[in-house]
Amino acid sequence: MVNVIIPGPDGEPAYGLLQVDSKEPREFSRNDIEFLQGYANLVGAAIERHYYQRRLQEALNIQERLLAELQHRVKNNLAVISSLLQMKAGRAAHPVSKRDISEVMQQVDVLRELYDQLYASSNVDQVDLSGYIAAICNNVASFQAGRQKVRVEHDHAAVLVNPDLAVTLGIVANEFVTNSIKHAGSENLKISTSIKRENGEVRLSLADNGPGLGDALERKEDAGTGSGLELIEGILDYAGCDWEWEASASTKLHVGVSVSEKMVHQG
Repeated sequence: MVNVIIPGPDGEPAYGLLQVDSKEPREFSRNDIEFLQGYANLVGAAIERHYYQRRLQEALNIQERLLAELQHRVKNNLAVISSLLQMKAGRAAHPVSKRDISEVMQQVDVLRELYDQLYASSNVDQVDLSGYIAAICNNVASFQAGRQKVRVEHDHAAVLVNPDLAVTLGIVANEFVTNSIKHAGSENLKISTSIKRENGEVRLSLADNGPGLGDALERKEDAGTGSGLELIEGILDYAGCDWEWEASASTKLHVGVSVSEKMVHQG
């Protein structure tokens, strides 16, 4: 018989011995020993790799549990903040204060909706932009409309983006729908959203069937006017998005985002 050591990692004890037995008496040559030692080295490397893979998987499982717990806590904290703001809005005496608090509540809901999607998803780096924008627009329409009839229609391609871009476009959609309900003046308001991927960009289009912007773009810097337009444009500029207001009888906003910079995956 002949046996050789199965080496452990650098400076660590050996894993054991690898032994070969012959059924008949014979002498093992130096070549036999070297061949067996080379095989034992491969066995040691395989054991070491399996050991580290198991340790890495255990660490990954712990991180996933911690991340899920963190997401759950953030989601709950946002719900608490939203509830506190709702109480404040109910106690506010001045209509302007009620309106301002309600707008902050909607922006918190944009983040809460994001964490709802991240918590339900197995991938924290990707958000379903279609479902996210649809949920935000529907929630704002339900919250803001009151007795006004508001119909929201969506034409969305399946596009996954990173959370930062999702929040940016979510706040823009929130502001657009809020402004449409405030200023459109239509008893049967229709809001349309479109998400497409074309020419190397993700394209988000928002539109309503109201009277259009009129001179709002020229007056947006006047005190007390156009704050919603300024917020939309400021957020899109900060995020590096291309955007354009379409001059028409209704209000339309087109936003383009470079696929290479912001895109994660198209379903």
